Amino acid sequence: MSREERPARDPAEIEREINRLDETLHNIEGCLLQLQGKLLAQG
Repeated sequence: MSREERPARDPAEIEREINRLDETLHNIEGCLLQLQGKLLAQG
C-alpha cells in the first residue's frame, strides 16, 4: 500500500504507539541489565 493510499493517522494514536514502544524498549533494556548482572556474577 503506497503512502497516498493509506489513511492519515491520528496524532494521538501515533503518540500512544510511541509510548507503548518506549515502554517495551525500557523493559528490554531492563532484561539486558539483569542478564549482564547474572553473567558478571558467574564470571
